[in-house]
Amino acid sequence: MLGHRARMRERVLRNGVESLADYEIIEMLLFLSVPRQDTKPRAKELMATFGSIGGVVNAPVTRLREIGLNDKAIKIMRLPQAAASLLAVSEPQAEIVVGAWEELVDYLHDTMEIMPEDSSRVLFLNNKNRLLADEAFNVGRDTQDMFRRALSLHATALICLHSVQFNVQGEARRLRTVAIKLQKETEHLAITLHDYILIDKQFELFSFRQQGIIV
Repeated sequence: MLGHRARMRERVLRNGVESLADYEIIEMLLFLSVPRQDTKPRAKELMATFGSIGGVVNAPVTRLREIGLNDKAIKIMRLPQAAASLLAVSEPQAEIVVGAWEELVDYLHDTMEIMPEDSSRVLFLNNKNRLLADEAFNVGRDTQDMFRRALSLHATALICLHSVQFNVQGEARRLRTVAIKLQKETEHLAITLHDYILIDKQFELFSFRQQGIIV
């Protein structure tokens, strides 16, 4: 079995990861957490269950555990999307503009997949709607830290994002007062709250601005 693993690694070094079948990529990730065992059957089972590499790396922890993955394996399965997200937000931020709704939606498509459920992020923008930073903050709780960060970046606008598991409309009702309070607080600092957006795993979006809750 070690010979098989060595051959796969050599293949990647020689021909690149694109030479691997999708299940083989999952198999190689499993190498890191399952020593001295044949990981091909488990990799094929994961692909059959979740349908794609994206489906596997974004699968709920409970489902991955049901299939038999331990916590180490689950953390390793999260690495590809984590790396993709870090690369996306580590590009020169002055090159990313999210001034239009379509631009924002495109950016969210590229970066939201690994965002944990019931978590928040904040986009810090300059006066030309160029992205200065995209960072995790507990919107509604870490407000002062968020504002200090905005001032340190010389940000003039914010977009707050909140990931929910389901029932976007219900979460919108629960967070309505948070959005209104946040807008009032940003106004005192001469910072614009462009939007507060809820998003679920099916990519249903709820914009507090488009709904007229913040103006």
